[in-house]
Amino acid sequence: MNFRNWWYRVLNWKKHIIAIFILLFVIAIIKLFNTIIDADSKKIQEKYIGDNYKEFKLNIPPGLNFAGEPVPIEDFAVREKIDKEFVRSSFWTSKSTYHIKRAMRWFPLIEPVLKAHNIPDDFKYVAMVESGFTNTVSPKGAAGFWQFVESTALKYGLEVNEYIDERFNVEKSTIAACKFLNDAYKELGSWTLVAAAYNRGIGGISKQIEKQGYNDYYNLYLNSETARYIFKILAIKEIITHPENYGYKNKFEKAKGLQTKNIQIDSTITDLQKFTQQLHVDYHLVKLLNPWILQNKLPNPDKKEYTIKLPIKGQENYYQLFAAELETVGKFADKKNISKDTVVEIQKDSTQKTNGKDKTKNR
Repeated sequence: MNFRNWWYRVLNWKKHIIAIFILLFVIAIIKLFNTIIDADSKKIQEKYIGDNYKEFKLNIPPGLNFAGEPVPIEDFAVREKIDKEFVRSSFWTSKSTYHIKRAMRWFPLIEPVLKAHNIPDDFKYVAMVESGFTNTVSPKGAAGFWQFVESTALKYGLEVNEYIDERFNVEKSTIAACKFLNDAYKELGSWTLVAAAYNRGIGGISKQIEKQGYNDYYNLYLNSETARYIFKILAIKEIITHPENYGYKNKFEKAKGLQTKNIQIDSTITDLQKFTQQLHVDYHLVKLLNPWILQNKLPNPDKKEYTIKLPIKGQENYYQLFAAELETVGKFADKKNISKDTVVEIQKDSTQKTNGKDKTKNR
């Protein structure tokens, strides 16, 4: 081997070594840069987010039940469905937080009605899942907290016409729901199946029981909405009962009941606005407290007795409490003969009151 060839080999060997060192140096710089970025990101997260968005592992609690009927959480398929609904309903989602907040206000009105009709307390969560405690109207025409379609509402004693829609009367619609639930229990014999029937219908559940040979909700093959229904209810129930386990720092306190007074009317009201003026109460508040009165009059040729809620002097937060109703009343006006001018008036006036620009008290 001559000197020249030997020297070229040495030079090539040195080039390889240098290239390797350069590559390692670049990798070290990149890792250092990433470490600095991660550290800065962590500091920012701790500063602006803190403990609000920790990652939690969901543990399905033992002894889970609906209306006293045990949930077979040892079943893998059941456990997976529960876990999915818990994740969907947990961790500060604005929608679930808003619905829970509203539930805390309406539960005190619904619970005694359920108890009086021997319906398990867990059925208050059915109303929550159905409507989120907003007087919404579905594309199929189901309305109110309990989401009755008109034919079912009429069957269970609610009045629905162009002037009155008692699906928006909390007490009366809850009584109607209790009647339906008791009928369903007589037919199905299981409160879990009754809750499923509230979504699918008594006939729909009965048909599947007969077809499949199972009378157990957890073993029935059902459409996707009904198959999720009980698990959604279970998730909401558990989160409200034990909020600290699911990312909510504070317990959900029940709100004080709305301060109202009732009057009984058994005659026609030809002009609701003039009627409220005579009583020295705010017309817009009367409309909010009685969403079942659809128009500016209340015909009553049969002299039926209606209970109308009136605001109490001194309570100033009605408009904040009824924020959701103000959002939905405009939408409902498109489906019923409600004066659009009245809807605009209510929304405009409520905005002024909630912003503190108009704090007129009841006279």
